[in-house]
Amino acid sequence: MLIYLNFLVQFFSSNGFPCPSLQSPSDHFVNKINKDFEQRKRCNSLMLTIRKPKCKDPEKGLGTGGLSTEEAIDILVKSYDSSEISHQVQKELSQIKKRARGSLLVFVVTFVTFITVGGFPSFVEDMKSFEKLKPMVAAINCSQENLRSNKVT
Repeated sequence: MLIYLNFLVQFFSSNGFPCPSLQSPSDHFVNKINKDFEQRKRCNSLMLTIRKPKCKDPEKGLGTGGLSTEEAIDILVKSYDSSEISHQVQKELSQIKKRARGSLLVFVVTFVTFITVGGFPSFVEDMKSFEKLKPMVAAINCSQENLRSNKVT
C-alpha cells in the first residue's frame, strides 16, 4: 500500500526535522515523536560524541542537536497549532459536528417514532381490556358509594 506523506515531509522539514534521504519517512516521523526511542537516541548521541564527526550532516537538522523527544513534540505541536492546516481542520470539524447533530436528531426522531408505533398495538389491547372492565369498575365504585352512604346515616 502506498501512502502519500509529502505534506508531512514538508511540515517536519520546515520545523527543523528533515527526513534523511535513505530513511523511510514514516520511520523518521515515529522516531521523532515517540518517547520510546529516547533511550536509543541517548545511546546514539553518546556514540556520536565519542566518535566526534568532522562534518555536520545538513540532512539531520535540529534532530541531533540535543533536543529531547518532548522538545521536538512541543516544537511540532506549536507549529501545527499556528498553521493554516490546523485552522482548516478546525473548520471542517465544526461543519462535521453540525451535520452530526442533524443526523442524530433525525435518528432520535425516527427511533422514538418506531418505538411509539411498535408499542401502539399493545396500548390498544390494554384499552380494550379496560373497556371490558369499565362496567365492573363502575359497579364496584357504585357499591362502595352505597356502603358509605349507608354508614353515614
